[in-house]
Amino acid sequence: MANQEVVFADGLICKEHVFKDGGIITKLSFKLDEFIPFLEKNQDAGWCNITVQKSKGGKLYGKLDTWKPNTQQAPQGQANQNPQAQQALQENGYQAQDQNAPATIDDDMGTIPF
Repeated sequence: MANQEVVFADGLICKEHVFKDGGIITKLSFKLDEFIPFLEKNQDAGWCNITVQKSKGGKLYGKLDTWKPNTQQAPQGQANQNPQAQQALQENGYQAQDQNAPATIDDDMGTIPF
């Protein structure tokens, strides 16, 4: 994963409130004259993703989320052909019914694909 510059969300303030019973709410406040231009500048196909994170000091902040899924897919029938991965799965009790099936584990809960 490449290190990318953190882009903080302009005009967004995040505050967390913890209740005595352990419940937590997060309040978001938007300063529109700063937040709307930030959204317009950073939108992609009409969307702008922001991740709320907690600093080491415990304060919440909004950060532009620039993650995009990898559009490259494995060729048909080659998704589970990594021999080292298959061996590690089998050594830990995981089994695949066929070469293209997802690995599963047998336990009293039934078959759980992952």
